[in-house]
Amino acid sequence: MKTTNLPALQAAVFDIDGTLLDSMQMWANAPGVLLGRYGVHPPEGFIRRLIPLSARQCAVLMVEEYHLPVTPEQLAEQTAEYTRRQYAEHLQLKPGAKELVERFAARGVPMALASASSIRDVQAAMTRLGLWDQFRAVLTCDEYGSKQGPAIYQAAAEQLGAATARTAVFEDSLQALRTAHDAGFLTVMVDDEASLEDWPRMEALADVRLHRLTDWPL
Repeated sequence: MKTTNLPALQAAVFDIDGTLLDSMQMWANAPGVLLGRYGVHPPEGFIRRLIPLSARQCAVLMVEEYHLPVTPEQLAEQTAEYTRRQYAEHLQLKPGAKELVERFAARGVPMALASASSIRDVQAAMTRLGLWDQFRAVLTCDEYGSKQGPAIYQAAAEQLGAATARTAVFEDSLQALRTAHDAGFLTVMVDDEASLEDWPRMEALADVRLHRLTDWPL
């Protein structure tokens, strides 16, 4: 675990997939499942290109790059059908996620979710897992753009009434962590195997690195 001296937090913003929710294997499988319907087999690691993108942007990329005989809207709907049941019925929290969220809530730290997944899927999973009511704001990349830009984090901090420099952003991907770092947020790296190759670069950007969510020191 890596830590630096942090100021008192005014807010916490959590990514969902790979950060609170153990869902990256499902997403890693999704491109192969969907593209396989059209005889396309994406290269290993393709999911890493999709992680910071919204569902719409993922669909556009796959349709254009592989010249699929469907529109981005049609592929996005196919993706939604594939993921809907996973979020509603199967995906589980990462170890320590519930305890960490409840710990912040007990200390009066307002929290937001900032996700590339749809609001429908986020609500379904977080409600089933008992955490939905802990978050004061829920923002998605469909509304604020991908995590290649900081708008989703800035909007979250604004809705929570917190200063950027005292808002912790919890992320498991390099692009998202870099965006938050460059925008002046406190950055918390959450280890997830899907980003293993990026761990050294992520740690260089992070104010705190958590090998497990139970490692949170403050």
